[in-house]
Amino acid sequence: MLRLLNFENHLVPSVNKMRTQEYAVAREPAFDIFETAESYVLEADVPGLVEDELDISIKDSVLIVRGGRQDEPHSERTCLHRERRSGPFERRFRLGNAVDPSTIKATAVHGVLSVEVAKAASRTPQKVPIAFH
Repeated sequence: MLRLLNFENHLVPSVNKMRTQEYAVAREPAFDIFETAESYVLEADVPGLVEDELDISIKDSVLIVRGGRQDEPHSERTCLHRERRSGPFERRFRLGNAVDPSTIKATAVHGVLSVEVAKAASRTPQKVPIAFH
């Protein structure tokens, strides 16, 4: 089964811990995790991000999803209030023995990132035929 790691929010530390947690939640996309007969599927809303703003990798059985959006410079106006996300994010998901990391596929359609990880082949013992000559 897929298990969520205790992830770290790679953000600038803040004196006010509660504010930092609220800030982290606002910056990181929330993931939904589904299970089908053949795979696990992770989905997140990433509206407006393009291919070079997302990165998916695997290291030591951990699926790492990185991304981010830079603030758009506005030389002719002053921002009074900001709620839209910007800046980098990173989420980590531990892949257990029940998956085959070599089969990971990712797509982004209409602002929804979908990462599919196939379940590993059964680990039950198999009978090996003996060829007698």
